[in-house]
Amino acid sequence: WNGRTGENVLWKAELPPQGKGDARNGVDENQSSPVVRRGKVFVTVSYWDGKKDPAKHPEHHVVAFDVAAGKLLWDTKVEPGPWLFGDLRGGYTAPTPAADDDRVYVAFGSAVVAALGHDGKPVWRKEVKPFKFDVALAASPVLVGDTVLLQCDQVDKQSRLVAFDKRTGDVRWEQLRPAHGFAHSTPVLADVGGKKQLL
Repeated sequence: WNGRTGENVLWKAELPPQGKGDARNGVDENQSSPVVRRGKVFVTVSYWDGKKDPAKHPEHHVVAFDVAAGKLLWDTKVEPGPWLFGDLRGGYTAPTPAADDDRVYVAFGSAVVAALGHDGKPVWRKEVKPFKFDVALAASPVLVGDTVLLQCDQVDKQSRLVAFDKRTGDVRWEQLRPAHGFAHSTPVLADVGGKKQLL
């Protein structure tokens, strides 16, 4: 395929903010990777209403497109979490969403996780506390059965793995990892010798 000529490109879709003139100058340059589930493409974006302003949170959005035609199906705003970046290199939307047949689960760099239905309606929103990340929260949520796992490796011995109940967002358990420094990788679920392990 060729992005310049359009050869073999089925469709293109502009990410929000759409049709707002110079508002593109206020976009956080670290949009998530898209995920596809049940005919929808889910992606998260963040942008300031105007030019970038590190002194305030950008708006956090979850958007869904039709996978066949690229039509924007919905755009839902998620209230930012408590962490305001001192360094914008990491971006507020580095984590990639996870999705199942009923919901899409998202994490934003402001230390907030949320679940939305496939119709775009919010199901739950939870703040990640305590928070003392490096330049970003970049690990993506991982679905394992009825839990949403999020690696929250941080500085100052605050690292931990958190399991949220995917129906309610309540914390089911936490595994503290004080000996581990900050990391931005996403864990991988693997079957090792017939046993599920998170690597």
